[in-house]
Amino acid sequence: MPSGTYQAAYSVAQFCAAHGFTNVMFYKLMKQGRGPRIMKVGTRTLISVEAAADWRRTMEDGAEVIEPRRSGVRSSRCVDGAPDTGERLPTTRKQAVAAGDIGGAE
Repeated sequence: MPSGTYQAAYSVAQFCAAHGFTNVMFYKLMKQGRGPRIMKVGTRTLISVEAAADWRRTMEDGAEVIEPRRSGVRSSRCVDGAPDTGERLPTTRKQAVAAGDIGGAE
């Protein structure tokens, strides 16, 4: 694109590159009904800069806010849904053997 020219629309590849995902993800989002508005020009699929901006706002509005975890803070629930007892689990085989959780060398 010549210098000083305003880009009014993205190709699918340009849109994906600008938003940090692959063409496969783009078409997956489209199939799910979560992609941007598109326009067809001949055989080309284009996304206007306005449609891209609207899509970003929609994705932000629907995003789940995840609180950052502080180091050393454990979840109040275990993976299986049981309450967390706060007990530290062994992280190596040697620690598990020492704790009696598993048998030693046979």
